[in-house]
Amino acid sequence: MATARHRSTPLSRQGRNLRLLLIVGAPLLALITLTASASTLTVRYSRTRSPPLNEPSNYRPCCASKAAFTTLPFTMNVKGSQKAVLTVRMRTNWVDYKALSYTPNIIQQGRYIHPTEIKISIHSGPHPGDHRAQCRIAGAGAIVNAQGPHGLDIADGNWHTITCTKYADAGGGTDVQVIVDGVAGPMFHSSRPIGDVINSDAVDLGGQGPTANKDSIDGEFAFVSYS
Repeated sequence: MATARHRSTPLSRQGRNLRLLLIVGAPLLALITLTASASTLTVRYSRTRSPPLNEPSNYRPCCASKAAFTTLPFTMNVKGSQKAVLTVRMRTNWVDYKALSYTPNIIQQGRYIHPTEIKISIHSGPHPGDHRAQCRIAGAGAIVNAQGPHGLDIADGNWHTITCTKYADAGGGTDVQVIVDGVAGPMFHSSRPIGDVINSDAVDLGGQGPTANKDSIDGEFAFVSYS
């Protein structure tokens, strides 16, 4: 299975193809369309939460512990020929220490051990600047693990808006890009098309279940949308 490399095409493609839409209010399920210059995206899910949704976790490697997580009522299944855009506004209830060795999950459908997955998580490392957003998309043909802007710490306890965009497959492969707070990360490219990302798993926000593990985030969520 092919893996991805990144290339420096930060904003040119994004600037040509996207229009910005701000949605405030109750859930909107498949009722709104985002129009880009070459395609139309249907919003499958969009919800702003005020007050934000808190997803605590008291994970300790030594002992049994609990975590909150929320299953959202939509699917992120997407065909290789389709473009997909996932946006989350979140903040951690802690500053950096959980990302020193772990990669807390923000939102996901599928699991790392499964053939297909869409996931936004926090990159791990010894320095705050290592704790950037990352978006893993595993499809039938290839895997891309795109990284957000280098040095932009999303585990600092402040609010951040993260957008992961998977572009439609092309003959030369697939592009994936992560944007954080309006700052574009590098364009990651798989030389083979990602293909269909289809599975029957739920969309989980904040973790994988009520038993805490190293992937449980312990954070707050103010907005989620997927189209």
